[in-house]
Amino acid sequence: MRRLRAAALQARGFHSGTIIAEDRHDAGNLRRMFPEARLVCLGPPSYTPPIRPADLSSKAVVIWRKGETQALPDGAESELARIGGHVAATPERLEIPWQPYPSTSAERVWTWIVVVADSAAERGPVDGARK
Repeated sequence: MRRLRAAALQARGFHSGTIIAEDRHDAGNLRRMFPEARLVCLGPPSYTPPIRPADLSSKAVVIWRKGETQALPDGAESELARIGGHVAATPERLEIPWQPYPSTSAERVWTWIVVVADSAAERGPVDGARK
């Protein structure tokens, strides 16, 4: 099941960088799948680690489970701005199956809303900034 969650993000272009999760459970589960990623948790208890140089040139992904598909969770836009991230894609709803403990329990499905943001380095210089 963990592979499905990681594969869902990798299929959308995220392999490393910053993960911005609204929920601490999603943040904790994703830590195991992307151990090198910078992980930001927006919900209580919120956590924002220092920005590393590589975070400024890597993709970022925002993951949330509640609310509108088009509206990023509170705090996500300001965190993206801190690393120069820009959302150019439309957020999409993903159905992620998972097996709760014990393994005899019925399988469940998480509904994630996901959007991958490009870094400033990936977008290149702004036209007005070229000399």
